[in-house]
Amino acid sequence: MTLGARITGVMKGHFAEILAGTDWLDEIVPFDRRSPDRSKRFAAVARSLRARRFDTALVVPNSLSTAALAWAAGAGRRVGFAGHWRRLLLTDVLD
Repeated sequence: MTLGARITGVMKGHFAEILAGTDWLDEIVPFDRRSPDRSKRFAAVARSLRARRFDTALVVPNSLSTAALAWAAGAGRRVGFAGHWRRLLLTDVLD
């Protein structure tokens, strides 16, 4: 049995509010590394994502912390632009 792709968006709350009600994403995981809510910070979100065992992560925006989160989450394939010292954390670098 082949399952279809699921798309999970990892984002700050204000972006989640913008996308609420659309059918673009199957799931939204709140992430804010400065949040007073520890469940939205880097370590907790990385653990939560690792448990989901993602195959691929499309890493946007072009920041070191988003690439580090995809790496810490254990995504086997991490695709994104190499700026901001991200090259070593990505498996597929876009030009």
